[in-house]
Amino acid sequence: NTSGEYFCISCEAGLSSKVARLDSGIIFRTLSQQNPAMMRAISGWKDKHLKQLTYKFSDLLVQAEPMLTTNLPFQIVVPPLRMEAFANRGFNPMEDLARSLKSRNPKLVYDPQSITFLRQPRDQRGLSPQDRQTNVSGAFKVNLRNNIPILLLYDVWTTGSTLKEIISILPARTDVVGVCVLSTAYKIRP
Repeated sequence: NTSGEYFCISCEAGLSSKVARLDSGIIFRTLSQQNPAMMRAISGWKDKHLKQLTYKFSDLLVQAEPMLTTNLPFQIVVPPLRMEAFANRGFNPMEDLARSLKSRNPKLVYDPQSITFLRQPRDQRGLSPQDRQTNVSGAFKVNLRNNIPILLLYDVWTTGSTLKEIISILPARTDVVGVCVLSTAYKIRP
């Protein structure tokens, strides 16, 4: 298949989306939970610029998240990519994914400048949950230009500190219809 070593038929069949509710009441959906095949795929997508995985992830998201095919307009919001990560990769994988989703549904709005940095945080890998929260605290600025509901989109939810920080700085009247991630780094418990 076009995804090569990352997704065989049985690996893809093993992906199980999960829906939960965050403490804020926002609906949270993940395509997989601590799945080695998905984590390898995300890593290859980000670090080796495997464009075919952008389309595969887009397919999987459309199948799992009903809001992505609705006729109601809403905005896809992704956190910005650190300059160092962009320099290393040469592209922004989450921006590519958001654009791929938008190309499937013209009612979706995507503005890459909707969330920007006030300051560049460090790489989150290897940081404790508290250090992750401290690292992103005060790092983002909201630049929403549309007064429509938003869906936050992210690659891997480890502690949720990045998306929680973004949710905390959104204007009070912002309607967040959900958070959708490709994978969690752990199994979600009931």
